[in-house]
This record gives sequence, structure tokens and C-alpha cells, in this order.
Amino acid sequence: MGSTWCRFCLSQHEGELDCPGALDVSGVERHGWRVTVQTPHGTEAYGVLIVECGSRFRARILTYPNILWLAPGLQGSMKFTGDTPSAAESKAVEFIKAHCKQRGFRICDEPILAWNDPLLAVKPDSTVQRVKGPQVLRKIAFTPIRYGPFRPEVRAGTGNLSETGLFIITKSPTQTGSQIRMRLELENYGIPLVGQVCWARSEPVEGRTPGMGIRLSVPPVVYRRYVQSLP
Repeated sequence: MGSTWCRFCLSQHEGELDCPGALDVSGVERHGWRVTVQTPHGTEAYGVLIVECGSRFRARILTYPNILWLAPGLQGSMKFTGDTPSAAESKAVEFIKAHCKQRGFRICDEPILAWNDPLLAVKPDSTVQRVKGPQVLRKIAFTPIRYGPFRPEVRAGTGNLSETGLFIITKSPTQTGSQIRMRLELENYGIPLVGQVCWARSEPVEGRTPGMGIRLSVPPVVYRRYVQSLP
């Protein structure tokens, strides 16, 4: 991988002959690899978006929920290319790991999301996905959260939220059917929540992140307004 960013394609390559061109999108951009990172400013989630561009594939890096990483000194998001989705994704993942190592950020876990999972399809420059049920809009967003059977003690993060439920990314999920108490940790305040574990998995399965799906019991108004405010 070259050390400079091309002003035309916004990717890194050695010379002009290696430039992949404009990278016009010919498919649907989807979520791929995602990782939770501990930084001096708190917990963040970084991920990779992948899309087909003609005969090649393009990957971009995202800080969830919706901040694309920009190419240094250029107007536009940095891009990584490959002949296959995994090749493009691997370059982006390598960049994220180098970024974390250089800054002393601690990688907490490395859940893998399948790049071609139809449930994770997104519109270009969007992180919103539609799920089953015409009135349910699930928004992919990483928000720090605490949870526990009696009081919220275990630290984790959300993978997505809706007005009636949420998904918690964790390798230690609570048993299905259990009631849990949660506290969504926002910048200036916390939102207490109560819900029931609808499903749980402690290990990645077919590229899906370990964690648990929660159905909320009487979601408070402040929570619903928070979900509505997400892009």
C-alpha cells in the first residue's frame, strides 16, 4: 500500500498507473467488519462499509453511527480497493488496527459482520436499516450501555436501536427470557431502561456479532426521542 492519498480516487497507491479511477458505485453499500475500541475519550465503534464498483470493490471506514474517515488533506472519505470484497475490507481493517496501535487505543473485541448479509444493506452514506414490520425502523448506532439482572453494571455497547428494542454487542449475553436492567450512557445523561432478552448468542455465528436482542418494557419518552434523533 502506498504512503500517499490520490486526489482523484482518494485511495492509496504507488503511481498514476495504479489509480483505480473514479470508483463509481454499481452495487449496494453494506456493513462489514466492526470493532469496539477504548480511547482516552471513551468507547467508540469503528467499522467498514463495502460496495461493488464495477469489476472492483471499495471499502470505507466509519466511526459509528455516521462519521466517515476523511483522506488526510483531501475533500472526501478515504477509500480502499480490492478485486474482492474481502481484499478491500482487509486493507481498511489493517488501517484501523494501525491507527489504534499508533494512538494507544485498546481494541476490546473484533466481531465480524458478513459484508453480503442482506439485512445489513445500506444506502450510500447512510447507516439506517429497515427491519421486519412496516412500523419498525432500526438504526445502526454504537452507544455505550450498562446492563445487568438487578442493576446495570456490565459495560457494553449497542449495535442498533429502535423505539421498541435494541441490540447489545457482548460476548457475555444474559439468558434468553430473562429480564434485565440497562442504562444507556449518553454524553450528558443516562437513560434507565428495562427489557426482556428475546435472543442471545455468545459466539459469532455465520459472521454475525455475539450479543443479545432486547425487547423494551414501556420505553420512556426520552429514549424514543433519542432514537428518533439518530440519523
